[in-house]
Amino acid sequence: MVILTEAKKENSVLKKELDKTKKENKILEKKIKYASSSAFIKAEVRDKFGLGNKDDYWLILPDIDCSELQPKVYIDKKTTNWQKWWRLFKCGKIDC
Repeated sequence: MVILTEAKKENSVLKKELDKTKKENKILEKKIKYASSSAFIKAEVRDKFGLGNKDDYWLILPDIDCSELQPKVYIDKKTTNWQKWWRLFKCGKIDC
């Protein structure tokens, strides 16, 4: 009797594992079907190789030296901070 109850428990555990494996197989089959589809192949070609269709438009940007875009900064090391504040309140500019 004990052997039969243990066998039934083991059978139920194995059935659950089998059902889980069947579900995983269905998911993997769907992934394989998608991976072999033309939509997936086109997406990968576009992503990995930068190739597109005849209807795609590509924008080629020129190389720009970014140092030209940065503003020029003048630092006055001889003037102290309190003098800069005094000039700012006095005439509205630091360089007056």
